[in-house]
Amino acid sequence: MAALYILDKLSEAASSAILEDKIKVVFTRARESDQAFIDVPCDLYSALRVSITKDRRLISELQALGQRADTLKPLEYMRKMVARNSAKVGVLEQLLAGAHVGVRLKAGYATEMDETG
Repeated sequence: MAALYILDKLSEAASSAILEDKIKVVFTRARESDQAFIDVPCDLYSALRVSITKDRRLISELQALGQRADTLKPLEYMRKMVARNSAKVGVLEQLLAGAHVGVRLKAGYATEMDETG
């Protein structure tokens, strides 16, 4: 409720009844831009997961070929690619989690303002 108290005081100080509406607009736009940001890493995340799955399948196929010298080098390259892509996926998961928290907070702020307004 402290946020509402501050908002009431800001409205009084600004002598404006539309201050709350302006703040709601800011929260709504910020939430929408965050959602647009989230969509880009989500697409990248999905593409990386598919790539990792394909690479793992290829690694399995190369391993099935046995210990032939000509398969060892590509197998090592594939393992490095999977490790690198897995690290990228981990970073993207952290970014997406943080972005989702921000979107939920802003949506909560806007909803709370609607309920009290």
